Amino acid sequence: MARPGGALDRAEQKIRADAPVLHAGEMLVESLAGVRPRAVRWLVPGRIPAGMVGLLAGDGGHGKSVTTLELAAAVTRGRCAFGMTYPNAVSGKALLICCEDDWQCTVVPRLAALGADLSRVLRVKGIGKTDGGLLDFNLAHFAELERLLTRDKDIKLVVIDPAGAYIGRAGVDDNSDSELRSLLGPLSEAANRTGAAVLLVKHLNKSAGATAVQRVGGSVGYVNGVRYVYMIVPDPDDADRKLMLPIKANILPPGALGFAYRLRQLAPDEAGRLLLAEWPDLDAEEVVKLAAQLFRQEWEQDVRADPNAVASTSTRPRQKTPEQAAEWLVSVFNEEHVAYPSSVVFTAGKAAGFGRDSIYKAKDLAGLTASKSGRCAGTWYWGTGGTDLWLLREAFPSGSSGSSGSRPEVPEKQGYSTS
Repeated sequence: MARPGGALDRAEQKIRADAPVLHAGEMLVESLAGVRPRAVRWLVPGRIPAGMVGLLAGDGGHGKSVTTLELAAAVTRGRCAFGMTYPNAVSGKALLICCEDDWQCTVVPRLAALGADLSRVLRVKGIGKTDGGLLDFNLAHFAELERLLTRDKDIKLVVIDPAGAYIGRAGVDDNSDSELRSLLGPLSEAANRTGAAVLLVKHLNKSAGATAVQRVGGSVGYVNGVRYVYMIVPDPDDADRKLMLPIKANILPPGALGFAYRLRQLAPDEAGRLLLAEWPDLDAEEVVKLAAQLFRQEWEQDVRADPNAVASTSTRPRQKTPEQAAEWLVSVFNEEHVAYPSSVVFTAGKAAGFGRDSIYKAKDLAGLTASKSGRCAGTWYWGTGGTDLWLLREAFPSGSSGSSGSRPEVPEKQGYSTS
């Protein structure tokens, strides 16, 4: 068995030298006497093993992607992850293979807010073709991924978010256990040979009353094909608290516990300091807009909870938070100096699943201004930037959507006068 980096111990070299020449159809076997034992290596001690494939599953809006970025930021700075304290924190590069979040609007600003060394965060742009062009990456490119990890041994973490997108691109049905394992098996071998930790990200399904394992979307092969699985769900007793619980812990220490965290929005001055350190040419208005969507996690460790009970509870409908509503507002107020009647905002927000109170609280978080004076003619408008520069619109553009993924149809201007 080859060690990471390609080195062979003397016993294995001897086995290979003495191996007989095979004829077609013959099976090669070898004695285990030449296989040297090795302790589990850890990216995060007792939590995230190195050289193995794991899975992080959760509903949207509860911090799956932020959690992976927190881990990536920790690795790039050689600091402890998840609020933990441990010796010899791993330092290296992180490879992000992501397609749901926008790099400029979401991923890069969040990494900066988490203190990542952006020069040590890599993204995949494609797989080279013989004609010089690029193919889109999918999980059938596990051999190309292994070559990269072998060539750049400083890559300690690989995040694939969401896993289903890159499995689907490979033409594989992730509801088929055998098809899914045809990709996860070689991916696991690549992780083992290179020593990189590979973390897949998945959504939970909405199956009411299902066990934690059954809540992972797609085939059960996802859970069976990886070495450990964490589930992120809201705390049933505290909607603002998120639980990150192990639901498969084959390789984790016996009795492995989970984490809890709260998402804290960065204050504008804190966000500004972090953003301007990377991009000193950002203007103040842009910093305020970015600050509305930047969060950090406040971690609690060694949390004990029954993941099956929590998974069942988490399928109940929950009111979306003002922070989620703020992300939605930022996504729909994506044009400079634009303003819409507040009635339009509330109607569209309701269609996107946000309560009136959440939207109202989110207005300030998203850096919006309210006014009914001047050209607003007594009707409350919400807008971006100075009111004297506002471009008054009567409805959101066709196809506008927010973090909920809905595409709300909103009415023309109505005679409401609500701020």
